[in-house]
Amino acid sequence: MRKIDLHDKPLFIALLLLNIGSGITTISGAMHLFPKGLGLFTGLAVQILLFLLLTRLAVKERPFRKWTAVCILTCLSVYTSFFAYYTTLNAENSISQRYSYAVAAHQKLVHDIYTPLETRLGQLQSEKQLLEARKQAEFTGKGITLEPGYGEETEKIIKQIYSVEQKIARLTPIVNRLEPLFNYSTQGLAADSILDKDRIAFSALPREKLPAAYQGKSSLDEQDYFLPGSRISFLEPFYRIQQRDVTAFASITFALMTDGMIILLGTAAGPPQRIRPFEVLANCIASTITGAKSAWMTVAKASRRKPSAFNTVPKAERENLRDGVNLVTIRLQGRGSAFLEEFYNTIAPETGIIDYDRLRLNANTTFAIGYRILLDSLRSPHLRWVGNQGGQWYVTEDSYTPLMTWLCREMAYQCEEENQQTASDEYYASMRNIPIHIPEPF
Repeated sequence: MRKIDLHDKPLFIALLLLNIGSGITTISGAMHLFPKGLGLFTGLAVQILLFLLLTRLAVKERPFRKWTAVCILTCLSVYTSFFAYYTTLNAENSISQRYSYAVAAHQKLVHDIYTPLETRLGQLQSEKQLLEARKQAEFTGKGITLEPGYGEETEKIIKQIYSVEQKIARLTPIVNRLEPLFNYSTQGLAADSILDKDRIAFSALPREKLPAAYQGKSSLDEQDYFLPGSRISFLEPFYRIQQRDVTAFASITFALMTDGMIILLGTAAGPPQRIRPFEVLANCIASTITGAKSAWMTVAKASRRKPSAFNTVPKAERENLRDGVNLVTIRLQGRGSAFLEEFYNTIAPETGIIDYDRLRLNANTTFAIGYRILLDSLRSPHLRWVGNQGGQWYVTEDSYTPLMTWLCREMAYQCEEENQQTASDEYYASMRNIPIHIPEPF
């Protein structure tokens, strides 16, 4: 090993400290991707090799191989450091978003599968009570026939009661068995745990009781419970940057600045290079010739380019400005997530028909009014996701997918807002302004 020049010692100390800091984030990010032992070894290996190469303690005679290795190791360091910075800067929001997304999927499963069974059982029990009252009225002479005792009408009612009791007897054990499997507390559970519990509940349901939307499914889909990109750790940086996540941009910037500074200091470390006057002159002449050729090519290309009007916005910028968001405020008595979930359930996936009567006759009058406002907003001339023909509301052609995507995101947003509120049921029983983010291209 060569002797370090005395004047380089402060530089080497600064480089060592930067490598230690970068090594901590590299190891932390590698442990996010790999098991702890493998992540620790990988992070240490990357940072130690990078330090040895930049301080010229290794690969002194092979510059091409050396700088190729430096570029690869720097990319690995920046990539793994991203996870450390992003996890630190966005820990609470990331956990909350994933939790809200999983809870929304669980609530939809309960609403689609368990709630109809529970509602049906309640209807049968109410029907039995009504039939019992009619039977008693017939027996006492206060019924339809006005004849006391067991007549033909009474025997007919008894048969109806027996039929209802048989249905109740078949449905009650199913509901009792499914109740603890579906109605569990999600407080403090991770998305994986919620998915596992819902899969157990789904498998316990008799196949003939499954709604049409779940027929043919052997298990629940993971993508319904996890945010897009959150299950693919290797691709998460690219997904977050593609989504224009500010925290992701900050994380990648910190990682690039740290490793970029290490490379800059590494190139300055070591003994000064001997200056050769002829090489300096040759490089100067070569740079001048290259610059002149580049300038000529630029002028020639500009002369062949088709002229455009002044103040013309480029096509790419016009497309980027095309999407906007219109904030519609609706006064509701209840949860915004429940409002959107009910709207979601009224849309038939096969035909796109919207059950407007169900929306209009909602027991919550604020919901009924809010649905009309929501439909008018989605029907706006600039959006046209829904339409109305002869009083029948429907999802327009090619709009089902964007409408469902928007609904899922908006429900997840409403769930997140409600989780942050941590308010009691009395709070949601009062009238409140609920903001709904309506996409509105212009």
